[in-house]
Amino acid sequence: MAARLVEATETALQSAGFDELQLDCDWTTSTKARYFELVDAVRERLHSQQRTLSVTIRLHQVKFRERTGVPAADRGMLMLYNLEPVSEARTKPFIFAPEVADRYVARLGEYPLPLDLALPIFGAVAVFRGGRPLTLLPLKAAADLGWLDAGERSSRTLSTGLAWNGVVLERGDEVIVERVSDRRLAEAVASVAGRRHFDTVVLFSLDAVALGGLTPASISAALALAVPAVE
Repeated sequence: MAARLVEATETALQSAGFDELQLDCDWTTSTKARYFELVDAVRERLHSQQRTLSVTIRLHQVKFRERTGVPAADRGMLMLYNLEPVSEARTKPFIFAPEVADRYVARLGEYPLPLDLALPIFGAVAVFRGGRPLTLLPLKAAADLGWLDAGERSSRTLSTGLAWNGVVLERGDEVIVERVSDRRLAEAVASVAGRRHFDTVVLFSLDAVALGGLTPASISAALALAVPAVE
């Protein structure tokens, strides 16, 4: 599988080339053995080509690293979003909440891999039917359907059925629109600022709808987390 992954990436990026490959997996104690075997195999293949391997890291894997283990990659990227399951979106923010992040970041400075940071600037539409999660739509759906309010969160119950890009919604479906505001982005920055050095900061995801709700000042403050390490 490791060879197929690298070869597929080479085929997809043959015109541009690449120096680093990133594996994205929210592994747990029950899946870490097989995932770590894959990481080892992919890293060996990449190193033979003078390339590096990055893996995504979630906050629970930082706090409980003795339990979840640390993959033998060259570096990691901390994903500072989707902190709560979408199934709970009716009662709490699911993209980012500072009180949730604060429960996990105390040991961030001890994590043994060099880290990059992925901060949220996106939004999403969670749809519930009969109190159960039905689907998750991009923020563009809210913009297209006139659900995009100025605030961070809004909810509505549909009075009539409708469809968006082939997704059929029914009367009575509950719709939760959540987006990252300047305030939320600043809270995400504050939750990790000063806890460790990040080589690179990325903003997820760069689309016109998400960027329309943020100011240049908040984006600049987020990117400023990636500063040269102090010798």
